[in-house]
Amino acid sequence: MKISRYAFASAMFALCITFLPGCDFIRASLGKPTSGDIAALRLEKESRIRSEMQRDSLEKAAADTLRQEGGGQDGDEMAETPVQPAPAAASAPTNLDRKYYVVLGCFKDAEKAASLTKLLKQNGYEALTVPFRGGFSAVLYGGSDTVEEAGRHKTELENLDFCPPDMWIYATSQKRHII
Repeated sequence: MKISRYAFASAMFALCITFLPGCDFIRASLGKPTSGDIAALRLEKESRIRSEMQRDSLEKAAADTLRQEGGGQDGDEMAETPVQPAPAAASAPTNLDRKYYVVLGCFKDAEKAASLTKLLKQNGYEALTVPFRGGFSAVLYGGSDTVEEAGRHKTELENLDFCPPDMWIYATSQKRHII
């Protein structure tokens, strides 16, 4: 019995479709990354960028605090005007009763802190503004007793369009807030 080329090609094509699950099979057999590998790399890169942004934000805040307290190397560049306490800070609670909070931002301008706090409250999130050392007003959310729970609060906020990408978790044991 003689098989035509067309019939042979059709049979081979049907076998390939049946037994080869897709491009990932071929890519894996060639030692190339599969779609799952590529997605994992993308998530890892996004996480690394988010961590770098948070670290940069913390380093900048620490440098600003040192300059304000006169302990930085840039002591000659300190602002001529004294730091005024935030107007909203006088009525804000400064005795934080939980161990961890998500910091959405630290602002020199108390109006910016109040604006972000108001935006969060309008969207159903209980946020509070707390005075920090160096004349900063911090916007906090999600007080919790475990860092894992605080991490869940942070992840919840990361999915919102109006929240900044450089949020971080604040441990009250750092005592950066004014008591």
